[in-house]
Amino acid sequence: MIKLIAVDMDGTFLDSQMNYQRSIFRKIYQYLKRNEIHFVVASGNQYYQLKSFLMISKMNSLILVKMVH
Repeated sequence: MIKLIAVDMDGTFLDSQMNYQRSIFRKIYQYLKRNEIHFVVASGNQYYQLKSFLMISKMNSLILVKMVH
């Protein structure tokens, strides 16, 4: 059973134009939430930058991880 999905932002979650399909992501996120699967964003970007970029003010089971190289 899957309990967590983790993605890197640049080059993985985002396309070459630094965008993602917001409408598709919302649907996927709702599915994850219903099935109690956490969505983890691992990035070198700041927490508030990621939160505003993903427009996630109401997303409760999202985990943002600041990666330090």
